[in-house]
This record gives sequence, C-alpha cells and structure tokens, in this order.
Amino acid sequence: MHVVSSFWADIWQHSSSDFAMMLSPKLVLALAVWGGASLIYICCQVAVKLALLYAQNNLDKLAEQPATHPADVPGLTPELDLFRQAVAHSSNGLIICDAQQPDLPIIYVSPSFEALTGYDAAEIWGKNCRFLQGEETEQIGLDDIRQAVAAGTKCKVLLRNYRKDGTAFWNELTLSPLLNNNGVVTHYVGSQVDISHYLETFKSLQDSESRYRHLYEETPAMLHSVDAQARIVNVSHYWLEKLGYEKAEVIGQPLCNFVAEDSKQDIQRILLASDTQADCRDKLCYFLKKNGDRMDVLLSTLAEYDGTTCSGSSLGVLVDVTERNKAKAKLRRNAALLRAINDLLPTGIFVMDCHSNQALFVNSEFYHIWQLEHLQAAVVKGELNGEQLLTECLSNIDLGAFIAASTAEDFSHGNKIIEDEVPLLDGRTLRRIYGPIQENHVTFAYLYVFEDITERKQAVQKLAHASAAAEAANRAKSEFLANMSHELRSPLNAILGFTHILKNDYPKADQQENLDIIYRSGEHLLALINDVLDISKIEAGQVTLLQNEFDLYRLLDELQQMFHSSMRDKGLQFEIVRSPHLPRIVCSDRLKLRQILINLLSNALKFTVTGTITLEARLSSASSHPPVIPVAASSAATDQPTLTFAVTDTGSGIPLADQQRLFEAFVQIQSGLTAHEGTGLGLAISSEYVRLLGGELTVSSVVGEGSTFSFEIVVTPVESDFCSPSPESQGRVVGLAAHQPSYKILVVDDVAFNRRLLTHLLTPVGFEVKQATNGKEALAQWQAWHPDLIWMDMRMPVMSGEEATRRIRALEATDPSNPSAGQTPIIALTASAFDDNRASAIASGCNDFVSKPLQASEIFNKMAQYLDVRYQYDAIASTTTFVSTRAGFPAGDQQPQTQQSLPPSQTHPTETLPNLLARTPPSWQYALTQATLDLDDKAILTLASQLAEEHQSLAQIIEKSVKTFAYKTLLASLQQASLQTASLQQASETSLEEASSLQNGLSGS
Repeated sequence: MHVVSSFWADIWQHSSSDFAMMLSPKLVLALAVWGGASLIYICCQVAVKLALLYAQNNLDKLAEQPATHPADVPGLTPELDLFRQAVAHSSNGLIICDAQQPDLPIIYVSPSFEALTGYDAAEIWGKNCRFLQGEETEQIGLDDIRQAVAAGTKCKVLLRNYRKDGTAFWNELTLSPLLNNNGVVTHYVGSQVDISHYLETFKSLQDSESRYRHLYEETPAMLHSVDAQARIVNVSHYWLEKLGYEKAEVIGQPLCNFVAEDSKQDIQRILLASDTQADCRDKLCYFLKKNGDRMDVLLSTLAEYDGTTCSGSSLGVLVDVTERNKAKAKLRRNAALLRAINDLLPTGIFVMDCHSNQALFVNSEFYHIWQLEHLQAAVVKGELNGEQLLTECLSNIDLGAFIAASTAEDFSHGNKIIEDEVPLLDGRTLRRIYGPIQENHVTFAYLYVFEDITERKQAVQKLAHASAAAEAANRAKSEFLANMSHELRSPLNAILGFTHILKNDYPKADQQENLDIIYRSGEHLLALINDVLDISKIEAGQVTLLQNEFDLYRLLDELQQMFHSSMRDKGLQFEIVRSPHLPRIVCSDRLKLRQILINLLSNALKFTVTGTITLEARLSSASSHPPVIPVAASSAATDQPTLTFAVTDTGSGIPLADQQRLFEAFVQIQSGLTAHEGTGLGLAISSEYVRLLGGELTVSSVVGEGSTFSFEIVVTPVESDFCSPSPESQGRVVGLAAHQPSYKILVVDDVAFNRRLLTHLLTPVGFEVKQATNGKEALAQWQAWHPDLIWMDMRMPVMSGEEATRRIRALEATDPSNPSAGQTPIIALTASAFDDNRASAIASGCNDFVSKPLQASEIFNKMAQYLDVRYQYDAIASTTTFVSTRAGFPAGDQQPQTQQSLPPSQTHPTETLPNLLARTPPSWQYALTQATLDLDDKAILTLASQLAEEHQSLAQIIEKSVKTFAYKTLLASLQQASLQTASLQQASETSLEEASSLQNGLSGS
C-alpha cells in the first residue's frame, strides 16, 4: 500500500507527457485488475491522470470528431487504445469540457460516467455539467468551482448530484485545467467519484466513535482499554472517579501500577490470556485507590481484534464489589452469630415449611428440651420431616392438662403470634410461642419457640408466697405500730394533760419546777415515739402534705424562743437571719417545715460547743419581690418562688465518709455516737419531709470548722389579714366571754382518765360536759341530750367512734325534726400517728381530727373554730408565749411548756405589774430590761433580790415570771412603766425601744 501511494504521488505531481509515455499502459491496466477493490480507486485515478495527459497530447484528434464516442474512434494506435481501455475500466466518471466555447460544453464522457449518472453520452454532449445539480444550484462547492474556472486553477469539491432517475449521490469532483503550448486553458477535465457509500461509512464511524466516547465519558461503569504491552490507553470517567485519579495520571501507565500486590499475578495472567484470545469473566481482584484504600472488583476482559487477528489489546470492565463483599462478610458473621446464639439460647427453635412440612431449621436446644437428641441426625438427613418431629413431641405432652388450659386458635387467618404454656408428663412446663412466617403477606413457614420455664414458675410461686408473707408482715407491723401508738400516746396524754391542769392551779415554786420536769420529760418521750412512728409512716408511704397558710415570721420567732435558753446555757450565740423580702404569710405544710427546722437546730445544738448557730431564711426566686397571691387564688398560683433555709454551726464538722450515710434511718455517725443522744432518725425524717415539700436536704461540712444544712422548698406567698391571735398566743383560757350561750360538750372515750382530762379542762372554763364510754352510749347521749359538739375517740369497745359517727350522720339526714339536724360538730380523737386514720375518721363523717396527747390550746382552738365561742384570758398571761425547751415536737403539737400567771391572791387588784415597776429607779429598770432581753434568768433574779422591802411584792412577781418564762409579760410591763416615768434616762429609753421592738416581734408568735 505504501509503494502504491508513493507511486500515485509521483504520477500526480509529474505533469510531463514524456513521463506519462514512459509508463506502460499494460502495467496500468494490470494494476487496476490485480489490485482488487482496495486499489480500484487508486488505479482509476492513475488511469484518469494518464488519460488527461494523453488527451492533452492528442486533443486535436479528439476535437476532429466531437460527436464520436472514444470507443468508436478508428485508427487508434495500440498505445492509445490501451489508454482508452484503461479509462473505460476506471470506476471514476471522466468528463471533458471545452474551455474555449461559451458555457463550457461537454465534449467527452467516459463509460463510467454514463454508468454513474444513467445518462448516455449523446444526451449530454454539448451541455454544461450543471444539469447534474438539479435544483440545488447554490451548493457550497459551486463557488470553489467558479473561482477555479475564473482563475484557471485546479479544485476539488463535494457536490450533491442527481442521476437521470432522480436519485441523489455524493460526487467528489476533481476539476483540472488543460493548457496548450502557450499556457492557455483550452479544456477542463473532471473526474467524478461516487463517495456516498464512503460518507455513510464515515458517518457510521463517527457515530461509532461518538458512542465509544460517550461510553467512556458518561457510562456509570469502570472501563479501561489496554494495549498489547498492558499499558492503559483509555479509561472511563467513572473508573477515574471511583479510584480517585486524574486521567493524565493513568494514561500510558501499566495497569499493574493500580493493582494491589496480591492481585498483580492474576492480572498478568489475564492480560496474557488476552493475547491468546482468551476472555476473562468476573475475576475477583483488588485495585488500589489513590488514597491507598483497597477496592474489591470483579474484572471482565474482552480481547480486541484487527480483522480476524487478535491485536493483543483488550477492554476491561470493573465492578466495585467492596460494599457487597463487606455485606457478605457481615452476613457470614451474622449467620455465625445467629448459629451461636441459636445453639447457646435456652430456647428451642423449630421452623417448618407449611407446604412440604420439611424442617427448615431446628437448633440443638429444641432436641434437648424435648429430649429428642436421638432424632437429630434423622432430621438433618431429611429422613424425618417437621410434622413427624412434632408428632414425637406430642408423646411428651400432658395432653389432658394442655387441652384444658388451651383455646382453639385458627392459625391461618392473619399474622397471629400465639403464646401459651405446654405441660409435660415429666412435670416440666414449656412456654411456647408460635406463628406464621410470611413474605408479601403469604405464609410459607411456621415458627415454634419453646422455653423451659419450670424453674421460673416455681420462683414466681415462691415470690408470690413471699409477697403474701411480706404483706402480712407489713399489715402486722402497721397493726403493731397502731397499737403501740395508741398504748404509748394514751398514757402520755394523761401525763401531759394532767400536768398542764396541775400547773394551772398555781403550785408552789418547787412543785412548779417538778411539774416542768415532768412536762419536759413527757415531751421528750413523745418526741422519741414520734420519730419512730414518723419513719415508719415514711417507709409505709403514708405521709402526706397538709398545705395551709401560716405566719412564717411567727414560726421563726417561735424557734428563736424555743432554743434561746438552751443556746444560752451552752454559751452559744443564736441568730436568725431573714432576707429583706422574706414573705410573711405563706402557704405550705407548716408542721413539717417546723419539725425539719427543729431537727436541724437540735443537731446543731448537740454538736456545737462554742461559737454561733445561725438559721437563715431567704427568698430564692429570681425576683426579690415575690408575687402576692390572694388567699382565694392561691391554688391557681404559677411560677411559685422558693424559700431557702440554712442552719449553720461552728461545731466539730462531719467527715466526708460520714456524710454519705448521714440521711440513713437508724444510723448514727461517729460524732453522734460520742454525743450519746438521739435515735438517728431526725435527719432521715427531715430529708424525707424536705423531699415531700419539693426540695432536697444537703450538707456542706469541714471538719473542725462546722457544718451547714440547707434546703429549698416551694411556697406560695398569700395576701391575708395578719393572723389573729389564738388562745395560745393570748394566754391561758380562764372562762367564756360574756353574753354567750351555755355550750354542751359530749366527751366519748373508753379510757377513764382521758374522759376525766377533757372534763377537768373544759368544765372550769364554763362548758357543760357529759361523758360516754363507747359509741353506743354516745349515740344514746346524742339522741337524748343533743350536745353542741362531740369529742369522739375512734377506738372503743362495743361500738367504735367511726360507727357511731356514721350512725349519727345517718340519723341527721333522715330525721329533719331532730333538734340537732344541722350536723353536730364531731372531732375525732385518736392515739394513732398514721394519716390513714385521719382519712378514715373524716370519711365516717367527722369534721376534724386531733391526735393524742391532747394540747389545751388545740382543744380550745378547735372549739372556737366550730362553735364560734369566745374566751376570757388570764390578765398576766395574756401576752405570754409558749416556749419549748425540747426539739422534736410531734407533728400535731403546737403547745410547748405553758407560761403560768400568778394567783389572784398574790396581787392587789389595783397594783399592776407596770405600776410596781414604775416606782423603781430608772437605772434598775434599765438593768432589768437588758437582762430580760438577754433572757438571763440569773441576772433577773439577782436584780429582784436587790429590791428594797417595799418592793417585795414586785420581787415575787419577777421571780414567778422567771420560773414560768413570762419574759414577754415582763417586757410589756417594763414598756408601760417607761411611759409613766418621765425622768427615764436616755440609756433606759434606748433599752425600752429595743424592748418595744422585741414586743412587736413576739406579738406575732
């Protein structure tokens, strides 16, 4: 091919007729015949060129016979005849136009032209060749022809021509001018080649190349082409994207450069096989990404051919199976895990095909549970199907018990999972779960899961027995505590009650002191009992909150007075710090808050030898001015502020290890054991009460420096009138106020001294009292006597207080003519410490509830509440306060040790204490005021002993005030005396102002 091309180039470039004559026409013809289809085109071009050269030399001869076909020209020389034959055998259409005539008429066409266009030579001689263009006279190549003709130059253009039958073809026209010896163009020779087929082939090649390029650029497949030397020729964009390379980094590089080391030999074998026309399909290999990561791929190769010969090049297709392999590995691991779980689970699993009844899966535990290990091999081999295996299981079932406990279940409807128990003949019980396995809502198998629950059922039965025993023990404990509460609190009620009555009879000084000791000891014993009962109530979950409005300032004043003497006796400074915006009237559980603070202050007092004990109360809300909520709207309050209480001491401190156990019940840390006091319940009770109030009790302590116990509770500030003074705060009740009716009071109690206590308390005041020993007597007394109020004990023989109350309420509802038909107030009396007794009493119809031991102040308060009764109070004791020297009052008690007034016989009716004090020197009054403010009883008694003979009655009153803790009365009298003494010195005025301030504070308590 290369030789022919060179030859053609030489021929085309050589324009000498001498050179043309040198060529043998036979050689030209032989080339045309021998070359085959691949050389026809070239040989034709040679023949045309030679014909042109020959025609140029013999043009005169052709011109002499213009109307004659060259094949018919007689007398041609042998050489000319050979050229004629060469032109006749050429596939190119040859046409010669006369350039010296107008419109360039055709003077010659070759037979190939006739065959190409379908026109005979006679039809077209003398015409311009433009008729071949049809109506397409403005084709692009025509301008090139016009320019070439005008310039007398050669041109080559592509035109769309039309045959005689009207069909179009693409004509590659080569137009060459012929010159005479003078260099003048005399003719134009045109060579026509129909290249329609070549254009179609070229377009197909272009389309194929476009598809090939699109395949590499756009297809989401990893493709690469390698040559015979295994170098990369081309790669797809997806190949580059997946492996992370740029195209310039891979083209021309050996494919093995991108393959993992353990796959290079496999790749080399695959490429070697491509040379031998052996393709590869889905070979697992490992390629390397640019970042060094491995990619699992399936490689397929396809050898490329040059004709029928393998070129050594190949096309490779990679499929990324990295994630697939990871998923397969995960599935294998999961399958292994599932097998291990199935083998280790204490449950037997059996899956049966619902169509063939074949056992699809059976784990080893299934055989073990059913004791069918001897059948495992037969099932594995398929010798025993699932239905037969289940039949073997039936032989172990206690069918009678199973059928009795089972219900019929239609298994084929819906996706049901059924669970039941299967009793076995050997006494064991299996738990069975079975249901269908579905795909696209079509059942294809059944799943059975069996679990041996024999031990579990036995444990449940034991637990049920233990729970029943524990419940019985708990009931017994509750009954014991209730009985203990009743048996202990009832005698204490008598001790404390009659001690109070004896103190009201104005005993001698030594008797007063003895009664104080009895009263304080009784209170201490009651506090210990209440601690045990409180922790029992907490453990039983029987503690509830009793929200009410109370004066917080009065509570703090009460604590100040309660602990002042004890603090002073130990030489401690006691401070109560109130924040500036501390609300006065709040809504919370006053009794529980009081007990918490008493417990914390008692502990601080117990473990502090020197220094200061501080009780701080402050508002902890974001705003320093809490919203004041009217009483009627307090229940709807939102965003309630919190109060923080902190008790700080300078005691021994608590080690960190002990702080962890500080709030446990019945636990005393080392310092508590050293003190030899308490039950170890105070902090446990306080912690639970704080939790009920919505806070948490915390401790911060440093050994040798002291401790701080603090907590926050949610309270509701309320807008209310200042708390009216109760009988307790106004003094001892000595009678009924004037202009009141005679009130009939019925006291019902099976214990004689309890009835006697209330009778002795109420009768001297002016109440008419009758007694009943049980509910039946109470019912009869109510019907016959119609009392105004009933004090009803709950636990009595014959008929309980609850039953009597229910019957009274029933009679009131059914007998409107009864004079008592407006509901007689009934107040329950009980020695129980449990709240459920309160609820039971209220449910039976009682209006209220009072716990024993009874306190005189509470008795009078309740009667004032329900009868609207008004009292007369002792003149001297009218401003006294009640001070307790012991912490740990029971939750229902508000009456500590009561201050007593002097007998009327010891004072002249007109000689009041302020008058007596006004006659003393101002300096002595000042000293007495200071001692009273300090609650220094020794200093007060010393000052009283210094009085002259004429002031002995005053000295006796002062001594009595000290013994009865009537400091408040003494301060009030000093204040009145100061108003009568115009010459009081400035120092005394200052002291009395302080006394007045303290009096205002104490008046709220």
